Amino acid sequence: MVTSQTWAIIQVVSDVRGWPIETEWVDESELEEEKWGTIRRLERNWLRFKAGNHPIKQAKRRVKQRDFDSASSGGEEIGN
Repeated sequence: MVTSQTWAIIQVVSDVRGWPIETEWVDESELEEEKWGTIRRLERNWLRFKAGNHPIKQAKRRVKQRDFDSASSGGEEIGN
């Protein structure tokens, strides 16, 4: 089932990104990057991921959410 699920994912990526799916593999030096299809782009992304050396993302600081409605009314109902 992995093959069919992988193919389904490739089709979704292709549709969302607007990339064609290659029907043949040509030498990389003969093809401009703008003309790459889904498979070649996924291959490049995987090789970059596998090689590592990713920039370290700084953790975003979370802003504490306050419940302004209950804080402003002091817990009392307005209009009574």
